[in-house]
Formats: sequence, C-alpha cells, structure tokens
Amino acid sequence: MNRNYYKTAFNWVAPVVVVVIILTGEIFEGLTVLVAYLIYRFIDEKDKIKSYYGKKAYQKGHYKKAVKLYAKAFKTNKAEPKVCISYCYSLLVTGQIDKANDVLLLIKNMKGIEVIKSQILICERLILYKGENRLIKAIMDLERAEQDLKTTSYYNILGKLYIENNDYTKAKTFCEDAYRYNKEDVHVIENLLRTYCLLEDYERAYKVTPILIKKKPYTDNAFYYMGLAYEKNNEQVKADKMYKKAEKCEKTIFSYSNK
Repeated sequence: MNRNYYKTAFNWVAPVVVVVIILTGEIFEGLTVLVAYLIYRFIDEKDKIKSYYGKKAYQKGHYKKAVKLYAKAFKTNKAEPKVCISYCYSLLVTGQIDKANDVLLLIKNMKGIEVIKSQILICERLILYKGENRLIKAIMDLERAEQDLKTTSYYNILGKLYIENNDYTKAKTFCEDAYRYNKEDVHVIENLLRTYCLLEDYERAYKVTPILIKKKPYTDNAFYYMGLAYEKNNEQVKADKMYKKAEKCEKTIFSYSNK
C-alpha cells in the first residue's frame, strides 16, 4: 500500500475517533485531539490553502501577492500541476520571465501534466515572446495549436498577442470568435473591447462596456478602455472614474501603459 492510501485512511479515521472520544464524555481530550488534527491538516494541505488564496489574489488583480502565495504552494513540492502552471503564468504576467522559464522546466518533468497541455503551450509562447522577443513566432505557434488545446485561456492570450502585434483587424475577427466561444470570460470580453477601441469603433466598444463591468474586471486595460469608450461617447464623468481605477491597478506585461 502506498503512502496516499494511509493518508486517506487516517483522514477518515481521525475525525471519527474525535467524535467517539467526545461522545464518551472525554470532551477535553476530544477537543485536544481535534485541535492537533486540524493543525496537522493545515500543514498537510498547505499547498492547497496557499494556491486557493493565490488564485483569489490574482482574480482581484493583486499579482505580486498571487506570485508569493503560489510560490509557497509550489515550494511544498506537493502542489498539483494546475497550481504549478498558475504560478508559472503569474510569474510571466509580472515580467519574471527567467524565473517562469525555470519553473516551467520543472513542471515538464512532473507527472499528470496532460491536463495542463494548453497552459504549458501558452506559457512556452509567452516566454518565446517576452524572453526572446519573437512575437510573430509565438503567434504562429499558437495559430497552429491542435483543436483540443484551444481553450478559453488560448483565446485570451492569442487575442492579446494579436493586439501586441498591432494587428487590430485580425484581432477583431479573432476576439469576436473568442466571445462566441465563451461570452462569460472577463479577459475575452476585455480583448473585444480593446480591439473595438483600437479600431476607433467606439459605438461597439460602448455596447461592450456594461457587459464587462458586470464581470467585475480587475486589469488596468479593462478600466482604461472602458474609460475611453465612455469618453468617446461623451460620458466624461464615467470615463474619469474608469481612468482613475486603471491607474490604481498593478501593471502586467500586457498593460497599455507599457506602450
């Protein structure tokens, strides 16, 4: 029997033992065992706890905090591939390209990475773009990706790369396809808004803005281009609010202000 079997058995048996001790009248002893068990679980599940809060931090646009939390989960050497690739991606987003590449090399030697093939592809191409300054190659590689790798993350990143390449017409067509693929993803909607603004189609951009707001965006790009859409449609007060929010956001490798 392997270690995971014993661990699972212990996690089932320990709570039962605690309940039995308390029911037999030994409340203090039962609570003592319960506290010890909870401490054990906290230590044992540290990777999951840290990755959970890392994800929450990322979703609020707190990228530096997310990196620190994901790093702690990664260093436990127990984190699942999905957590590890999230760490790698958060490093890329914050511009830590070399470190992200080191993490990615370690991930490729892990077991069970089949479930993150699409994310690995994305991280590899972002490293190619930001680490080697080969944007066109990164785009071409993603365009040739197998159909089963074309996830929401794929549509999000390739849309951003088209924008980075100033290929706004192609970006528009692609981002509209991405929106049909997933109308709920905040990044997909953000990319669509950006392309409309960059093509100076402010009427369509204005229509996309309330859809994006409902998704509670957290990037400077989202707020900046919502502000631009409002400004071009003569709603300066709303525009100013969006611009101020954009300035408060943490910057990423895709931030409009980088240009």
